[in-house]
Amino acid sequence: LPDVCYDSNAGKFLVVWRNTASSNRGEAAVGTVSGTSISFGSTVVYDSGGAAIVNVRYDDNAQKSMILYQTASSGVKAVVATISGTSVSFGTALTIQNNGDNAGGWLSLLYADDANKFIAVFTLPLKVRALTLTISGTSITYGSNHDFETQLPYYMAAHYNKNENKAVVVWYRDSSPAGWVAVAGSISGTSFATGTIWTGGNIHTPSQGYDE
Repeated sequence: LPDVCYDSNAGKFLVVWRNTASSNRGEAAVGTVSGTSISFGSTVVYDSGGAAIVNVRYDDNAQKSMILYQTASSGVKAVVATISGTSVSFGTALTIQNNGDNAGGWLSLLYADDANKFIAVFTLPLKVRALTLTISGTSITYGSNHDFETQLPYYMAAHYNKNENKAVVVWYRDSSPAGWVAVAGSISGTSFATGTIWTGGNIHTPSQGYDE
């Protein structure tokens, strides 16, 4: 699926997707709204090797966006995107999880404006992993991995509450016991930590959102 964020500094939208007609390349374009019309700049490739699931969020402190995506080889990467006019350019992608690790089947990118940091959350076999990401120029610095699941996770989604400065992650646990579970977490420095996992839920497939 494609994703989109609004760059308030540029006054434009950044749309990201994978091009299934061209080897699943990760691509992006800048959208400009005028009245009830929208126009797009040229398409730019952010990963020629292929992308799968993709999220994009805007950092109003750095005035840049970050793309978090699953690679075609089941790794996880992140890259900084900068809008100039109707074009977008990218920094060097950061490898968060190596190709072949079967990572990122479900992923979410959250922006914590109180900390000026992102939280990347993604699934791995038998775990859900999260870490903080910070834009520095066109590069990304990162905190340590925080794992908070030991069973097979599915259908993961996450949301950030900027009023409480907390993230909530929801996912389906395959066993021990099977069912929907959720956990709250927060940023401290460059680390992300979670509380006690809530179990026993009866909800449908979750969708993610984030506060503006």
